[in-house]
Amino acid sequence: KVDKTIKIMEDRRKEIQRQLDQVVHRKSEAFRIKEAAAKLLEELDQKLNEEEATLRAKEGDLDTLVNGSAEYVAAEQAVSETRAKVEELRGRRNQALVLFQSKERFAAELDVHEKSQMKLRDNQDAWITLLRSDTEERLTTFRSRLEAMKAMSDQEAAEKLDTLGSAD
Repeated sequence: KVDKTIKIMEDRRKEIQRQLDQVVHRKSEAFRIKEAAAKLLEELDQKLNEEEATLRAKEGDLDTLVNGSAEYVAAEQAVSETRAKVEELRGRRNQALVLFQSKERFAAELDVHEKSQMKLRDNQDAWITLLRSDTEERLTTFRSRLEAMKAMSDQEAAEKLDTLGSAD
């Protein structure tokens, strides 16, 4: 019965270790993706700031031109194209930010799960060790009691035989 219990506990320990391995792998992957997103975010922030500065300059230039002139129309088109580029960069930057924040949140959560799985594994190991140790000692104690009971029974039988022999 004890062997079956230990086997069940060892199987549970293997499952806990499997979960721990998955959590560690996923956490590592989350940090890798988070780092890549952070680099992309920095790059996109820089590009966005540059394009927004360019847009402000082009919008300022537009105010100096005569409305309705060919130069004004060309400058207006350049402003429009720059605005589109700024919005495209802003959208990509927001995606990188969302990815970074998501991986940051889940990396922290996976860290908690990793610690929990480690504690579960270590507790399982402790229980298995305790059960094995206690079982070894109980078997020794049980055998000792059994032998003592046999010896007492032998002594009782010898005493009865001795009493029977002296009664004759």
